[in-house]
Amino acid sequence: MSVTDRTTQRLERRLVVLCARTSMTDELRAEIRSILQNELDWDYVVGISSRNAVTPLVGLNLLEIAESQLPKIAKEQFEELVSAIQSRNLLLTAEMLRLVKLLEENEIEVLPFKGPVLAFQAYSNPCLRQYTDLDVLVHPSSFNAAVELLQENGFRSLTSVSWLEKYDWYVSPKKDVYLVNEDRSVTLELHWKLSGSHFGMGRMKGLWDQLETVEIAGRKLKTLPFYDNLVYLCLHGSRHSWERLQWICDVNELIRSRTAIDWYSIHDEAKHLGCEKVVKLGLLLVSRSFGVRVPAPFASSPGADGVLERMAEEIESRLFSRNPDWADMEERYHYHLGLKERGTDRWRLRYNYISRAAKILLTPNEKDAAWFPNLPQPFRLFLRPIRIVLSRIRSDE
Repeated sequence: MSVTDRTTQRLERRLVVLCARTSMTDELRAEIRSILQNELDWDYVVGISSRNAVTPLVGLNLLEIAESQLPKIAKEQFEELVSAIQSRNLLLTAEMLRLVKLLEENEIEVLPFKGPVLAFQAYSNPCLRQYTDLDVLVHPSSFNAAVELLQENGFRSLTSVSWLEKYDWYVSPKKDVYLVNEDRSVTLELHWKLSGSHFGMGRMKGLWDQLETVEIAGRKLKTLPFYDNLVYLCLHGSRHSWERLQWICDVNELIRSRTAIDWYSIHDEAKHLGCEKVVKLGLLLVSRSFGVRVPAPFASSPGADGVLERMAEEIESRLFSRNPDWADMEERYHYHLGLKERGTDRWRLRYNYISRAAKILLTPNEKDAAWFPNLPQPFRLFLRPIRIVLSRIRSDE
């Protein structure tokens, strides 16, 4: 990449970050207009905004601040994309309200989170946050009934629910099932806990006793309390290697939605859950992107958190790369391991990755069928490791 290309990409990256927020100052507006005086790669700007799920924020801010400076094609692209996302958001919001009502009418306590709820909580507007599915949490004791009720009302499972037939299914590392409605326009993640056991928050005692409410279309819905929500968003982003700028925006906007925050209580809760590094990484990413100072309990002396700084740099590089080299299983394992603080959590993570690797290694696929077309499936199982080794040798030659 030439020096000119690198300079342009820095300008484009800066433009996207400047626009990926709900609050604008005169200084930010002036910087946006200044950047727009340069010749930019608008395919990159539109594409990187879409890939990072921040199109509504970037598009609406550009159209409001500097519409006359936008190239005609870029302006039309943003208008079309934003309109489609807003229509989709409104459909999902209406469906969420319907599903919550359905579950509550059948005496199933439900807690919607992320999606439209977070859009109202953190962004104060369902059209500013892009979401493609719905997430709801129910009590473990109500989970089977909720699945059956949803199936009776037009939803079908996209993932196996056979494990629910086990008497001790609630100790499973699983956390949810995916369901889709009849016309596949709505995907629902039905949770009985917030995160999987290998990369989770553990049991959040008293969660259901300290819920907050958010008002949507005149209805008050129960949802995650602010402090637990903040820890969860950092956990969710870290679990998925912060592969979207949107997840950093979520943390930033949620913080901005509160005028007073007891950071010491959040720090104590994160430490109790074994998530201190996870929250610290999330706050570090917010600080680097939006200039927000890392709160005192999570702040470290300069150079003290070199590992987290390197993680943040790698995350940012992938977020804005034209052709991101997403982390493979080995890289993701070391990244996740670096965020674990307790010995038991590290061993649980190792077990999960070993189990996943073994399953991949021992499950024949179409490549094995191509190598051994005349062999029955059981024989392919035993020959699969040999095929993998030979394939690796050939690829290295």
